Amino acid sequence: MRRITPQMVVDAFVRTGLAPTRGHYFSLGFGVYPCACALGAVALSRREDLLGALIGADERPSRSELGAVLDNEVDQAAPGRYYRDGFTSGFDGGKVDEEAARLPSPSDERRAYFTGRRDGRAAARAVLPPEEIK
Repeated sequence: MRRITPQMVVDAFVRTGLAPTRGHYFSLGFGVYPCACALGAVALSRREDLLGALIGADERPSRSELGAVLDNEVDQAAPGRYYRDGFTSGFDGGKVDEEAARLPSPSDERRAYFTGRRDGRAAARAVLPPEEIK
C-alpha cells in the first residue's frame, strides 16, 4: 500500500507555500492566505498549474471544475477510499467513521482505514501547532 508520510506533507506545504488547515482540501483562508489540509497540499504540490488557478489567475475555471480536478489529484495522492478517509479523519482529528468501525476485522479495508488514520495523525503532528492536535 502506498502511504503518505509526515515528511511528504511537510515538503508539500513548503513547496506550495500553503498554510495547514483542517476540514478543507483547499481554502483561500477567508481572503487572508491560501491554506489546505495535508491531502490538499500533497495533491497541489503535484500540480502547480492547479495551484496557480486556485490562488489567483485572472481567469479561473469554475469552482466545480477545480473541485473535480482537486478531488482527482487527492485520489491520486492517496489511492484507496479507506486509506484516504482514514487519513482525513486522522489529520482532521475526527472520530472513527462509523462505517469503518463496522468493517470486518481483519480485512484489507479496515487495515487501510486505520493505517491512513495513523498516518493522518502523524502528519497533523508534523505541521499543526500542538494546541490544535486533538
